[in-house]
Amino acid sequence: MKKKLAVLLIGTCFTVALMSGCGQRINGVQQGQESSTTQTQSNNTTGQNSQNGTAQNSTTASITQDDAKTIALNHAGVAEADTIGLSVRQDFDNGMTLYEVDIYTPATDYEYEINAADGTIIKENRSTPEQVMADPGAAVTPDQAKEIVLAKVSGASEQNLRMTAERDDGRIFYEGEVIYNGMSYDFELDAQTGSVLEWSEETLGY
Repeated sequence: MKKKLAVLLIGTCFTVALMSGCGQRINGVQQGQESSTTQTQSNNTTGQNSQNGTAQNSTTASITQDDAKTIALNHAGVAEADTIGLSVRQDFDNGMTLYEVDIYTPATDYEYEINAADGTIIKENRSTPEQVMADPGAAVTPDQAKEIVLAKVSGASEQNLRMTAERDDGRIFYEGEVIYNGMSYDFELDAQTGSVLEWSEETLGY
């Protein structure tokens, strides 16, 4: 009787231990599968977010520089043949691709920002070249200053010139820009001596 009871107890303990071990293995497999599934979902989510971020940050220009130029000229009501200078540059602002268009005419200058995706005009500005008045304290008159500047740009005329008179710490000087033949010339000229203090030139972007 004691032997049968001992055998029965040993068998019971073996069964319980076996079931416990299997349960741990099953739980371990389940936990591993859940961890793998969670990691896969996390990777998929990260990949989707990365793709979405890339899509949001990249924009494709649907119109060309020539299209942007035409849109600006038509809006300004100006024929290209009547301009003295024209500049078109591509730029980026807050993830948006746009074109900056500058149109120079003898009477008016125009500035445009155009959405490169659909051709919408985002910003427009127009200005009239200033007429520089003679300053009693200046030894060099505006007309003399214009002659000095234009002599440095062969072929340019007064309609290509943009100039203002400025005062700084009691000093009078002329500053401005000459737009001619696809070039921009920036200058600063001493109104007392006629000396050119600053001079730079660059190609109009197009």
